[in-house]
Amino acid sequence: MGLTLDPYTDWIVVISAVIMTAATVALARYAYVTIEEGKKDRRKDTIEKQLENVYTPIYEILRLARDRGQPLDSSTWAVSKKELERIDKIIATFGHYFGRDDLERFRKTLQRGKEEPAYKETMLYQTAEINDAVQYIEKRRKDLMTELEELTAAPNSG
Repeated sequence: MGLTLDPYTDWIVVISAVIMTAATVALARYAYVTIEEGKKDRRKDTIEKQLENVYTPIYEILRLARDRGQPLDSSTWAVSKKELERIDKIIATFGHYFGRDDLERFRKTLQRGKEEPAYKETMLYQTAEINDAVQYIEKRRKDLMTELEELTAAPNSG
């Protein structure tokens, strides 16, 4: 009437099913971790490019401009026309890293410089004119550096 299987065969089937299920879960977990690490690596690469190609060079130009302008007046920034050309090239190449509104404000700020005959090939800015752009660059650079530090930090064990 009823067909009975060998008890060992039943256990083999059960054990095979458990092993296959465990292997499937392990494979899915491995795939998930690999995908997450890939996303993290891509984000890290993007941040490094932003810092290396955009925010750090512009930050350094603006820092030098502040230092160069200090002897003239504590609220004067002096940016050479070559530095402005370099910023323009950076923006032309990597402007997509800026938010659209931020990019427009930054460009308008740089257009506010005044030429002074005594300072050839240099545009002068007052702190009030350039401060928003400087603060944007400093904040964005700091935020990216913090995020990069978090991405490259060793995971907490706990």
